[in-house]
Amino acid sequence: MTTTPLEVFNINECEMIDGKTRVKAYTDLRLDPDNPTGVILDTTWGELHLDLKSVVKNGETITHLKLSPADNPTVLRYEREDGGVDCITGEELSRIVYLRYLADVQQNHTLQNGEVLMYDSASDTFKYFNLSTAITNINTALGNLQTAINNLNSTVSNLSSRVATIEAKLTPPSGAPSNVKVAFGNINTYGDVTNGNLKTSGIYTHSPNTDVTNDQYFS
Repeated sequence: MTTTPLEVFNINECEMIDGKTRVKAYTDLRLDPDNPTGVILDTTWGELHLDLKSVVKNGETITHLKLSPADNPTVLRYEREDGGVDCITGEELSRIVYLRYLADVQQNHTLQNGEVLMYDSASDTFKYFNLSTAITNINTALGNLQTAINNLNSTVSNLSSRVATIEAKLTPPSGAPSNVKVAFGNINTYGDVTNGNLKTSGIYTHSPNTDVTNDQYFS
């Protein structure tokens, strides 16, 4: 058995105007100035405000920017909405990266000529160190040390000459007893209570085996 919906009996078909027939009406579609995702459909029969937020959201282009490859990245990979891929290498990216703006580099510092970065473990930061000034100071200190060394060498040379002279004067004559002491003179003086002409006691300036004018002998 077939039933007829009740709504059918409430419909009274009327003659409609053909869409191709000239009608005095207008339509206008414009952006809604009060809604960035809305449009206004303005017609002879009034305005209709439409919010296209859901349409815009669903139609958004999704792109990805990531390091690649994951294990040992060498490029910044950009996956375009058309399915293509663009890659920016580290070498290319480094051309626009300033060393002084890196996260682990000392910030708020005015760079000076001759400065280099030196790691500071206390702050876990690379800090600036003026190598040019340090080199200048080191060279100055080395120059002062060289001058001091030259002066010391001159002093040592003079001392060496004097020591050689003193050694020559303090060297006992050949044949002198081993227990002789330092004496000043130019002759030998002997002492022998035995009157045996012994020369084992005395003051020696030359070999006792050789007689020199004015040598003295006491008994």
